[in-house]
Order: sequence, then C-alpha cells, then structure tokens
Amino acid sequence: FVRFDNVAIVTKIHGPHQWHLVEQSMCLLHHAYNHKLLYDIVIFTSEIVPEENIESLQKLVPSTNISVVIDHGGFQEEIAALPPLKYQAFLERCNVTSPTNLTWWSSCDSNRLAYNWQAEFRSLHVWHHPALANYKTMFWMDSDCFCTKPWDSDPVAFFIENNGVIMF
Repeated sequence: FVRFDNVAIVTKIHGPHQWHLVEQSMCLLHHAYNHKLLYDIVIFTSEIVPEENIESLQKLVPSTNISVVIDHGGFQEEIAALPPLKYQAFLERCNVTSPTNLTWWSSCDSNRLAYNWQAEFRSLHVWHHPALANYKTMFWMDSDCFCTKPWDSDPVAFFIENNGVIMF
C-alpha cells in the first residue's frame, strides 16, 4: 500500500444520534485499511456533534486527522436560498404556506426532509464544499458501511493509477 497525497475519506451523518455508526464504521475501516495510510477523515453533519464524541473517535483511529463539518448554512437558510420557483414548489410539496414550522424531521410528499437533504448534499453540494478544497481524491464511505476483514488491495491506488473520475 502506497499513500497518495490529498486524499480524504469522507462520510455524512445527520447528527449525534448517528454518531455510533460513524465510530463503528471508521474504527473498522481503520483496522481494515486506513491504519496503513492514515488518510484524513472528513465527516459532514447537519447538526453539531459534541466535542467529546469527536475526541472518542480520535482515540479509536489514532494518528488520523479528523474534521467534523456542518454541511449547510442552517435549515431555514437553505429553504430561503431556493430560487423563487423552487421555493414555491417546495411549499406546495410540503403543503404549507411558510416553512417556519418545518424541521429536518418534517415530511413532504411522504419524504423526510433530512433524508432528502443528505441525498442532495451527497450528489451536489459535497463536490464544491470548502472543507474538501485541499483534497484531490475523495473516498466516500457511507456511515453504515462496516468493513469486516482487512483489505488485500487498495481502492485509492486503483482509482488514482487508472485515472479514475468516479468509481463505485
């Protein structure tokens, strides 16, 4: 295994209620793969994660740089920033005249807004997020993926050596 520059392991959770998934996922990934390379870990979240949780994860994956980053400017701010036509369509889908009483846990057209936000973030916003500006390669790992044995091959090396753009 050869360490490449400017690589980040990236994941996303909604908030502290999912932190146990990040701890388990990153701990298992560390022992299966990242202990050999010590790539930075960037964790996006929609809600503030207590510092003691971050410190606990740091102890599980020593010598790894961990960043926990809020992934938006605020729930109401995200809605307010929608272009007028999308804003109106959003209100109609949510069957409200004002978004002030909506939260991440509200459902619109039977879809929970928190889930829709993570899908939008992962497919659109993550690619231009300032927290990733210093990285050339992103290794996305869903927070509910759990490595169960050491890896025999290096997916980052395969990706970079084959001039990958996006790989699943």
